[in-house]
Amino acid sequence: MNKPRIVVYTAIFGRDDKLREPLVAQSPNVQLIAYMLPGSSTAATSAWGVRPPVWSTTETMRRLARRHKTQAHVLFPEADYTLWIDGSMQLKTDVATMVPGKLNDNADICWFHHSQRRCVYREASACIRLQKDKSDVIRAQIASYRSSGYPEEHGLFETGILLRRNTPRIAEFEEAWWGEISRGSSRDQLSANYVCWRLKLPYATFDGTVYDNPYANFYPHGRNKPIKGWNIS
Repeated sequence: MNKPRIVVYTAIFGRDDKLREPLVAQSPNVQLIAYMLPGSSTAATSAWGVRPPVWSTTETMRRLARRHKTQAHVLFPEADYTLWIDGSMQLKTDVATMVPGKLNDNADICWFHHSQRRCVYREASACIRLQKDKSDVIRAQIASYRSSGYPEEHGLFETGILLRRNTPRIAEFEEAWWGEISRGSSRDQLSANYVCWRLKLPYATFDGTVYDNPYANFYPHGRNKPIKGWNIS
């Protein structure tokens, strides 16, 4: 029986993060791909295959990264599974051992519960307060969700680590998710739960938090040491 093809990927287009070597070797069926700007000084690595951006760099660097993040079915149509990790992450497990058991017959996507909140409306308020994006853009997007009947306290994901099985319903989810980001806020966590709810897409969750888990270390932007907790509230 052939082993499933797994692609681990990231996109680093700014100066806050750097590409870090995995702490453990990966199985032969795991491919590591990093999308980076040509000539990036952080692109020197032996484990990662470095590629230039697929889409136009006329977009903001954050939105360009989000587009790569949400379009796994376009980037890797031949993969059985994809694992996105933010540029602030460093793998510390063989991803081939991570995939089995995380996705069941119903769920084709797996991520972490938010470490601080369970409500997209409260997350939107925090993003406005912390000036994570334009307040008028966030307010308009959230007002649209409320008018569509999206409930409060309906859960909230952190998407720094995102495991997906490559299926038609995940492709539909990814297109809808990117649609929300392209029309609204680049804060992808504001739209992920809403799109799942609208499409009635089942999901699974990892144990722990995106900051403290067995799979990857988290490095705050611009720092050289990992941490296991992060409070941005």
